[in-house]
Amino acid sequence: MASGNDPALGLLLVEVQNLRLFNEHGGIAVGNALLKVVARTLGETVGTGNGIACKWYGGAFIVLLDTNRTSTLLNWANKLKVVLGNSTVPAWETEKIQIGIAGTLVQKAESPAEIVKKLECELHLRTKENRGILIV
Repeated sequence: MASGNDPALGLLLVEVQNLRLFNEHGGIAVGNALLKVVARTLGETVGTGNGIACKWYGGAFIVLLDTNRTSTLLNWANKLKVVLGNSTVPAWETEKIQIGIAGTLVQKAESPAEIVKKLECELHLRTKENRGILIV
C-alpha cells in the first residue's frame, strides 16, 4: 500500500494534435466526430483495466490508471498511441488521428495545480522534442 509521498496513481494526458485540421477542413461537426472517436476508444481501452478516461479541454483527455509503476504507465501510453493511431473518423478514414501523450505518477501530497503544471510542462517538452510519448 502506498503511503506518504509514494506514487499512488498513474496519470496520462492525451492530446489530439490534429484537431484543428479536422475542424478547418471538415467543420466543427467533423472535429466533434473526431473527439467522440477518441473518447470512445479511450473509454473502451482503459475500461478493460483499472482505469478511467475523461475529456479535459479542447482536444485533451486525462487518463487515470491504477498503477504506481513507470513501466506500466509507459506500456499504457504505448498501447493508447497505437489504438488511437489505428482509429478513424467516419467519412475521414484517410486522415490519421495524431496523438501526443505525456504522463506522470501522481504523488499523494501533490496538489491538483502541481499535477497539471507538471503534465503541461511534460507535454510541452514532448512536443518541442518531437517525441510521441513522454513519461516522467
